[in-house]
Amino acid sequence: MQPAASPDSSTATVEQELASTSLPTVDELLDESAAPEESMPPPRYRLPQAAVPPNIMLQSAVIRLVEQKEQIDQIARNGLLAGLLPPEWSASPGNELRAFVASVVPFASDNVRGETIAARVPLKFLLGHSQRWGKPDVAEPNSLSAFLASDERANSGVSDHAEVMLLSPLGLAWAHSGRSRVGFLRAMGLESMAARVTALPYPAPEQLALPSQQ
Repeated sequence: MQPAASPDSSTATVEQELASTSLPTVDELLDESAAPEESMPPPRYRLPQAAVPPNIMLQSAVIRLVEQKEQIDQIARNGLLAGLLPPEWSASPGNELRAFVASVVPFASDNVRGETIAARVPLKFLLGHSQRWGKPDVAEPNSLSAFLASDERANSGVSDHAEVMLLSPLGLAWAHSGRSRVGFLRAMGLESMAARVTALPYPAPEQLALPSQQ
């Protein structure tokens, strides 16, 4: 039978292991960028999703448009499109996104508005304006994304609330308030954001037919 280890030797072994263990500093614990990326469970939201037409081809076209607008914003944020964008997009500072919408869906109008509800808007169908700042510019992106994506941002009167216009027949939405957060939340891997969503009409295809020349 082997002799049992003495208490003194066991204590010495534990002390050696503790001495060789490297504990993180306080700064490392508070630094979000230094923390390893872990798969977090998706947050739970209470608000319903904004309704879009169940037309796959239409959805694909909207997704491509949103992706192209995001690419334009990224290039513009790096200063590579100076003087190259259509002048009407920047003719009215603060209204650049609405000018972009008017250039791609010219018959969209927010003069006639439908119901406004609190809902979550899928980011893949949502146009934003992210030319001023993005994820690399945020010191604590996880905290900010959780704040901006929360259901509370759909409450009118709260800090940093969001408003979205939704062309219901097309399933295309654009941020009226909270434009800059759209690209940031998309870069953070989120799928939707909360907003007060106002439904807008759009002419039916037969109303957009070009008149034949006699």
